Amino acid sequence: MVGKTDLTGNVAGISLRSTGLIVGTVASGTVGYFNRTTSDGTILDFRKDNVQVGSIGSGAGLYVSGANGGFRIHSGGTKIFPCTTGNAANDAVTDLGASDARWKDLYLSGVINAGPGTHTIGDGTGTPQLVLLAGTTAYSTLDFGDSDDGNIGRIEYIHSSDAMTFRTNNQERMRIDSSGNVLVGKTSASIATAGAELRPNGQVFATQSGNYPLLLNRTTSDGDIIQLRKDNTTVGSIQSRAGLVSTIV
Repeated sequence: MVGKTDLTGNVAGISLRSTGLIVGTVASGTVGYFNRTTSDGTILDFRKDNVQVGSIGSGAGLYVSGANGGFRIHSGGTKIFPCTTGNAANDAVTDLGASDARWKDLYLSGVINAGPGTHTIGDGTGTPQLVLLAGTTAYSTLDFGDSDDGNIGRIEYIHSSDAMTFRTNNQERMRIDSSGNVLVGKTSASIATAGAELRPNGQVFATQSGNYPLLLNRTTSDGDIIQLRKDNTTVGSIQSRAGLVSTIV
């Protein structure tokens, strides 16, 4: 024993036990220092039956390793990443958690970069929910990109006007406005503006500049092309008959 006269673990000092146990106790401050000089490498070596099962060492920061790899805390303190037992970067090998041993909550303030493959939210039970939470005058955006263009397609919610837009090939193609109007080829509900509108009250608007706004084509057999109904009772129709068009009211 050093600095103490009995084996009580709560008394300051060091005891070296015959079982191989080392006990160090201090009233305040650091209990132990382990200092490797000159070169980087293992500072603490953990073994079971003289077979290494883990280590803690230095090398561009602090690394903690098990028998098959571990993680490194970068010397700048801004990165934590997987490493091999030799403290080399271990890319796309190590899992964080498992299907039967999951972390609970994850809080991030920056960007998520996920590799190719399938990314699953949920486990087939309950009601999974993905929330994009933005400011009242900002945008919530889901981009679809490729190697040529990072946002060639987009679904975007405009919080200032409560409208949702859909974009393909870098152009807005469809919009649902705050009133529930579905707008194709236009950004506002107006019969005077070219484009198509589906309104929640059942009205359909089609406007075309310098060309027909409606094209209806029946193939194979003659018969009704348009049916007109009142309270679901047919009151009229426009038909094709032997290549001719006749109106029945």
